[in-house]
Amino acid sequence: MREPLLTPMAAGVAYAVAALVLSGVLSPVLTGELRGPLARPQTILPMLLVNGVWGAVCGVCALGVRRLRGGAV
Repeated sequence: MREPLLTPMAAGVAYAVAALVLSGVLSPVLTGELRGPLARPQTILPMLLVNGVWGAVCGVCALGVRRLRGGAV
């Protein structure tokens, strides 16, 4: 992985965006009403931030593994 911190962080944010879109499409189909983050817009930013932070945590772990294996940081 070229960017062991940035790549998982971006993946976390992309996951949050995908979950946001899917919940907006599927909740009305499955339950008949809008549910999830789009129904409560104040939850969208925290959702993006939390997923980005978890991605960053995974990136820090990847940096640690790279360092333990003797690779360049």
